[in-house]
Amino acid sequence: MLPIKRAVIYSLLTRYFLVATGLVSSLVFAQLLTSEEIGPFQLITAGTLVVLALTLAGHLYDNRNQLPIWIATHYYFVVVNGYAVRGIVKTLQGRVRVTWNGARPGQEQR
Repeated sequence: MLPIKRAVIYSLLTRYFLVATGLVSSLVFAQLLTSEEIGPFQLITAGTLVVLALTLAGHLYDNRNQLPIWIATHYYFVVVNGYAVRGIVKTLQGRVRVTWNGARPGQEQR
């Protein structure tokens, strides 16, 4: 693998991995600080739980094409980041699949 590809893959991995771990770690650490009865951390815990509850509601919804906007926003935020992490892990494992061809008719592929 070329060094530039490796750098791009690692930057994508850290970016998307940090979003997922940030959500979970903010819940865990805010919960720990909530036991000290510090107000802002109680709000962070409540907000994180609301986002995760709306994500779960979107996952359990029968027809995801008809999700209300207040559920769909949170659901797709978490789902897109989850699939991005999954794709980056597959890329690091060498399981790459081209999903489109950018060559136009009459032009050769490079």
